[in-house]
Amino acid sequence: MLANVLRSERAIAVGIHIIRVFTRMREVLLSNRDVLQKLEQLETRIGGHDEEIQALFDHLTAMVSPAEQRKAIGFKPDEA
Repeated sequence: MLANVLRSERAIAVGIHIIRVFTRMREVLLSNRDVLQKLEQLETRIGGHDEEIQALFDHLTAMVSPAEQRKAIGFKPDEA
């Protein structure tokens, strides 16, 4: 609109530059939308893995029993 009002070479150049910037912004937004869609697909595909990994850790810790306290072997002068 500035180019229409001022009708100078500089105003026309600025108007063209603004249109190019908006065109580039649209291209970037469209390419980012594709990336965001792929990220959403990946998130839905691996979303349940956290619970599965936690279940694995729970089973592993259940399998490993803590070492029982054993009575020390050997002579102790206090005991009779």
